[in-house]
Amino acid sequence: MLFEPLNINDDVQVKNRLVFPPITTGFAAETGIVSEKMCTFYEEKAKSGLGMVIVEAAATSPGGKLTLRSPGIWDESFVAGLSRVSMLIKNQGAVPVLQLAHAGFRSADGEIRPVGPSPISLKKNAARPYELSKEEIKEIIAGFVRGAERAYKAGFAGIELHCAHFYLLSSFLSSVTNRRNDEYGGNVEGKSRIIREIIQEVKGKVDQNFILGCRINGSELAEEGINLHEAVDISRELERSGADMVHVSAYDIYVEALKRFVRVPALAVPRKDDQPGTFVPYAEKVRQNVNIPVISVGKINRGDLAEEIVSQGKSDLVAIGRPLIADPQFINKMINHEPVQECKYCLFCLKAIRKGEIKCKVNPAVV
Repeated sequence: MLFEPLNINDDVQVKNRLVFPPITTGFAAETGIVSEKMCTFYEEKAKSGLGMVIVEAAATSPGGKLTLRSPGIWDESFVAGLSRVSMLIKNQGAVPVLQLAHAGFRSADGEIRPVGPSPISLKKNAARPYELSKEEIKEIIAGFVRGAERAYKAGFAGIELHCAHFYLLSSFLSSVTNRRNDEYGGNVEGKSRIIREIIQEVKGKVDQNFILGCRINGSELAEEGINLHEAVDISRELERSGADMVHVSAYDIYVEALKRFVRVPALAVPRKDDQPGTFVPYAEKVRQNVNIPVISVGKINRGDLAEEIVSQGKSDLVAIGRPLIADPQFINKMINHEPVQECKYCLFCLKAIRKGEIKCKVNPAVV
């Protein structure tokens, strides 16, 4: 089943169930403009035989960049470079999707005061973020809608809203960081309102068959954090609002060394000691409760595991990220039962991104 096609909506079909997730590369220029290296990277990923490539988070405002070298989409100057990326992906037969994000209190821009739904940060000793007013929330929504219109103009088949990992939209969804008592807080309906309003406005601006996906946390390592039951409720709300697919990640990989520094001592990145398919049970539960395609992610590092996930209905698509960084021919080798250069899940790539751009101990060239 892994190589059977799937309709995302009435107009868009992926040739197989394999997805490249929106891994941050640091390959864009500090201005947010797409670089030649970034183009080459995504062309290589599309060449590997994927059905869908989700391009890393493009910031909807200058203060919303996830890293100093995240791509931007806050004005028209970014459309030309992103158009080239989408074209290179399409030319290889994959469906190009662009993730849109605002980093919120995790912004890479240290010159601005970070923002959030409430004045709560994950870092214990960090400055408290500025609580967005309802008028400012409307401006955030407008930024995402304009970003979606530019992604459409740039030739992408759709967008994915980054509603995971405690970036801005994620921080609205989680009770860890959202303590509002207005219509943007409280129950799941209120906490998801900002995302639902983005979805509805985007659907009114672009072609109805433009894919609109959302990446969410299926679980958060905190007493007040999203649990699986709430993740299902969130997914249902997003589906009712017009979302075309849900991508289920998590923020619950416990890291003892982080305990001193953050309120949620966890990562969204499985390590070498974490079991394969780390977050698949969360995707499976969501899949049982929605009628739109679900993407699973998290250390899906073997072909038989990927096939099992799809054939047993645990998710409709599987995202394979770091194995394709370690070995760009991972999929072809998987098909032909050839040995691969295995990702060590050592987090070297994550540490490298924090210093500039992605690197890999197994595949030093990366591109």
